This record gives sequence, structure tokens and C-alpha cells, in this order.
Amino acid sequence: MGTNYKFHAIAIGSICLIITVLFFLIGPGAKPATPDVAQAGQGYTIEIYSATWGANCNTAIASDLRERGGRPLITDEQGKIIEGAAPKMVETNNLLVPLGRRCNGKPFCDVLAASDILGIEPMETCYKRLAVSYRCFSYDRLRVIEVGQGETLRINCREALAQPAAK
Repeated sequence: MGTNYKFHAIAIGSICLIITVLFFLIGPGAKPATPDVAQAGQGYTIEIYSATWGANCNTAIASDLRERGGRPLITDEQGKIIEGAAPKMVETNNLLVPLGRRCNGKPFCDVLAASDILGIEPMETCYKRLAVSYRCFSYDRLRVIEVGQGETLRINCREALAQPAAK
């Protein structure tokens, strides 16, 4: 019996083709295409992934709760205790829904970081920070912005996509 070289050549060629295709599809160098910076912001819109207001106040809130030892906050003129609500610990993503309503689907969004605007007051005496993570398109890297109380949160997909990725 003779060796079938044609069969072996076809089999080896097929295996090489499969390996090459798999390498390009899932290989280490496979990266999603980056958007054209000249068109950045055109068709790209904000998608908020997380938004938390005042998480930095949790230490002060915990300290206040320990000091109070469960006592009510307020007394009237006669010294009678008025049942008051104790401050609550700030939960992660306490602004995800309201900020999402305000910014999702838009190419840019400006929001003043203030309790009266945001609708949440974790603790009056604490200087609060607003931390937001977002994307401008589905396979964009997650971008994080943090602003302090009284500052304006500015999300602009055109500007964000024109900036090189941080290393």
C-alpha cells in the first residue's frame, strides 16, 4: 500500500486553517475595533453603570450612630424626645436609577453634585463625593469620574472618546 500524500496535505492544511481562524477570533491580540475619533460622540451615548453619592460619609455616619447608641436625634423645647430618624449608611449605587434617567442615551450630560439637586442627603455635616462609572458604547472601557460636593459632573462622549486610554 502506498502513502496517500494528497489526503495528508489536505488534513494538515485544514488543521492549519482552523488554528489560524481561531487565533484571530480569540487569540491574545484580539481587540475590539476602536471608534474613529473624528466621529466620536456621533451615535455614541452615555450608559451609566454605577453612581454613588456620599459613600465617603459612611465613616462619619458610623461614628455618629455609635455615639448616639440608638438614641433619637431630636428633642423639643421642653427637652421631650422627638422620635427622629437616625442617619443611614450610604448604599452603593444609590443614584444609579435617577442619574441613569438623566444621562443614559444622551451624548453628554451635566449634573451639579448637590444633595438638593440629587435628592439624597446622607449626612448634612459631611462633605460628599459623587462617583460615577459609565461607557459611551457597548465595548468601550469603563470610565470613572469622581467630583466633590458643589462641583459639576460632566460626561461628554465626544471628549471621552478623543482621549487616549489610561495605562
